[in-house]
Amino acid sequence: MIFQHTIEQLLKGEKTQTRRPVKEGDRPLLDEDGKVMAVENRNAAGRPFTRYRVGAEYAVQPGRGKHSVGRIELLEIRYCEHAGQLSERDARAEGYGTADGFRETYGVIHDSRELARPCWALTFRLLPGK
Repeated sequence: MIFQHTIEQLLKGEKTQTRRPVKEGDRPLLDEDGKVMAVENRNAAGRPFTRYRVGAEYAVQPGRGKHSVGRIELLEIRYCEHAGQLSERDARAEGYGTADGFRETYGVIHDSRELARPCWALTFRLLPGK
């Protein structure tokens, strides 16, 4: 996963959550309690693939095409109706001091219209020494 704008916060352990836009075709896979355990989509050939899965490890990259600088384990996936609606607590988990700070950067990364669109809130932990 790419963390271009918050890589330092992640590596310091200050960032434990990231929001990623819901893409067309995303389908949540739920457990018996209704919790999202994975997000599945289909590739150009129509084959299913898993975008995110609780318990999976992902490489941490500071930018597209850059080498991995660590690994994270995905702990939780939540569906959010609007990326811009988040608590101050979630903003801190995102590595920002305020929700406004998060919204400003998210709007730059994804386009400000994306703040009104659904996203996946991914909670993770940085894996030691990876």
